Amino acid sequence: TSIKVKLLGQLVVKSITNDNQLD
Repeated sequence: TSIKVKLLGQLVVKSITNDNQLD
């Protein structure tokens, strides 16, 4: 499960960075 958590965390970070870049 730890691997899945890491992947989910990366996806969240990517989505946040993408939102920031749009601003």
